Amino acid sequence: MIQKSDKLIVLILLSLFALSCEKEFNPEHNISYKVEPPTRSDKDVKAPEKLIYEIEELFLKHYRQVKPESDISDAKLLVTVPRKYLGFDVYLQPKESHLAFLESHHIPFPRGGGYIDLAPIVEGEKGSFYLNMIFNWKEMGLESSDLDLLKVYFMSNSKRRLLNGKNWGGGCNKFYEITHFFKEKIMKKGLLLNATDQRYLSTLAGTFYFVLLKAGDLYMATATFEDSRYKDLLCRI
Repeated sequence: MIQKSDKLIVLILLSLFALSCEKEFNPEHNISYKVEPPTRSDKDVKAPEKLIYEIEELFLKHYRQVKPESDISDAKLLVTVPRKYLGFDVYLQPKESHLAFLESHHIPFPRGGGYIDLAPIVEGEKGSFYLNMIFNWKEMGLESSDLDLLKVYFMSNSKRRLLNGKNWGGGCNKFYEITHFFKEKIMKKGLLLNATDQRYLSTLAGTFYFVLLKAGDLYMATATFEDSRYKDLLCRI
């Protein structure tokens, strides 16, 4: 028999769970967005050699698992990799104060990706905002569970600097795998960023690389963030 104290604990846990669910980002909860395209396409984006090598290794391993009967050589297979492109949406939402900017922004990316210049968006010099990204898995003929296979990498384009005794900036040409962080933060509640001293740029400046392997196909996309006003904070312009 469940005691009253146990029932109380269960109720508390359920209420906390409900609150956590409410905090998870859902674009339909905010019907007022300024919809705008990316600043430009991703045609200028280059992948670092380390990432190219890792993608090739991942693809070969995946392909041999799903098509063990194939006798095509690795070299020929890599030349004819069946590439497809991921589509996704970027959302930028100010916190309650609206000091960083006033409107919520919705930026639908074409398949493959593109650039976002934050200069016309982050108008204030203070205040916080959230970054979210959501993948259009239905439009790509994927299942929601396929996103479990998604891998995310980041190439930083922000110089390291010291602010109030704390290090900021990913560093020039520093390359990271951020799959878990991306899925737990940016795809859920959102990544909280701050406009003070352009901290948001020290966090975001760079390129996200998205890689997904399914049924012998390689899905890819990129998202690059910059701010054309603060070139002195960037490694590459």
